[in-house]
Amino acid sequence: MKHSMMNTIDELEEEILNLGGCHIEAILLLDNLRRNLRESLSLLAMDTLTIQEAESVLIERRLHLSSTLSDAAKTLGIERSTLYRKIKRFGMSWTARVQSW
Repeated sequence: MKHSMMNTIDELEEEILNLGGCHIEAILLLDNLRRNLRESLSLLAMDTLTIQEAESVLIERRLHLSSTLSDAAKTLGIERSTLYRKIKRFGMSWTARVQSW
């Protein structure tokens, strides 16, 4: 099922490109759809993980999406110091993302 959905998205993208012209909105929509599908599939696979592995995956994902450690901790519902300790325990690294204005 996973591969057929990804193949369908790839085929749609190819058809849009074959139409010619600039269809940037459609390509961006398909990229977003592809990313959401990957995230959903990875969450479905989490039912085979231990609690620590699932926690590690969720923390890593939140760190990737958050611009600050405080924002990540707030979204996860834990204190920043707790998040820092978990990052250290799981051997993760985190650097602030620089936002361009």
